[in-house]
Amino acid sequence: MEILIWLLKVNVAIILFYGLYRLFFQQDTFFKLKRFILLCSLSFAFVYPFLNVTDSFVRDSLDANKVTIIELPAILIHPEVKEPVNQIFFTDILLYVWVAGLVVGCIFLITQLISIGKYYKNPLAELSQSMFNSSNWFVV
Repeated sequence: MEILIWLLKVNVAIILFYGLYRLFFQQDTFFKLKRFILLCSLSFAFVYPFLNVTDSFVRDSLDANKVTIIELPAILIHPEVKEPVNQIFFTDILLYVWVAGLVVGCIFLITQLISIGKYYKNPLAELSQSMFNSSNWFVV
């Protein structure tokens, strides 16, 4: 669950930084500056989910408002005991879809690598009269 949240934060940051890059730096001719900005934004996107800045915001807002926290005694109410319900959460479905896509992508990659390996072992066997009539197309 924590990995999904981390991946979501990283992807949102990458999309945001890419949008800002396209908006402000796409027409720039300073290639070293553009490369530096892209590398810094990608590295920050992977690091910022580990930073915890919410505690400092909460502490500052409590200090600014001078809120007094009063602890009240707990009142226990015994609710009815219900049978646990098997629930399917959206994150579980999302995880299964992601794993299925990962497996399909890995299978596709392995088949492409095998076909490239066969071509390099015997390049003359795969030649045909016309490139458009060949059914063994592969994309690298």
